[in-house]
Amino acid sequence: MKMILFDEYKEHYENKSDETLSSYETSVKQYYDFMESKYDLHDEMEIVNKSTWNTVTMFRNSLTKKGLSPYSVNVRISGLRGFFKFLVLSHIINENPAEQVEQLSTNSVEQTKDFLTEDEYKLLIKTIKTPSGKKQDKFAFTSARDAFFVGLLIVGGFRISEALNMTVEQIDVKNKKVTVLGKGNKLRTVSLNDSVIKLMNDYLKEREQINTTCDNLFVNIKGGKMSRQGTNQNLTKYCERAGIDKNITNHSLRHSCITSMVSHGIPVAKVQVMVGHSDSAITSRYYRNHLDSEIEEDFLPEL
Repeated sequence: MKMILFDEYKEHYENKSDETLSSYETSVKQYYDFMESKYDLHDEMEIVNKSTWNTVTMFRNSLTKKGLSPYSVNVRISGLRGFFKFLVLSHIINENPAEQVEQLSTNSVEQTKDFLTEDEYKLLIKTIKTPSGKKQDKFAFTSARDAFFVGLLIVGGFRISEALNMTVEQIDVKNKKVTVLGKGNKLRTVSLNDSVIKLMNDYLKEREQINTTCDNLFVNIKGGKMSRQGTNQNLTKYCERAGIDKNITNHSLRHSCITSMVSHGIPVAKVQVMVGHSDSAITSRYYRNHLDSEIEEDFLPEL
């Protein structure tokens, strides 16, 4: 289904980050899919005109039944609310059907997010590096790239946007550090360990064989920049092969990194700086179940 109205929305709010617009697009697309499945609607204007408080509430409830965390559900509804607000301001519809839809309680949101245990992320990387038995073009390249991608997010706790926008020049191999531009255009430097440096070197050797002029560290087999959707699809495929029955996304890897450090008792201030949380309260939520952990201040997840 063509999303002409949402394309207009993106043009109007082009100052928003790619990450925010991508999240809103996912919200709208999932809502359209819901309306198409439940009411057999196949036209965008028809879906918009038939949207009510009731349809958006039922969509919210359907996301909950699928196992999405309260936080993820609220992000979806927030995206819809912003989109419908644009349609009201553009005089396409008269009322915002998502305006009065209640948010879900997120008091225990950090406990409901899926993350990988240390055994699981080691299994995941092993699975990525193991051929599936089928003929795979460019397997050496894609397996090296994806193993490094997963390892980098688990060890460094990077946001997906930070990883996909990263360049080779940002990594200081000698000092095992990488500097990224995070939210609010704030620079931060993150330490890496030997295991992820090895994965990086393996990937860079394979990357040299790809015909590309792209400056980004992570590229696809055609030499272009990796997409958020592509990395999520790859991650889902690898988790299925590894037998990991969890809803693991790119952001889950960042969550896994933070959870791993917290479980080893790394001080909240150190974790906050490393992962770029603007507020220590965000980081502190991860400590709810780990108050008695032994502190290991030099700990980084081993792969």
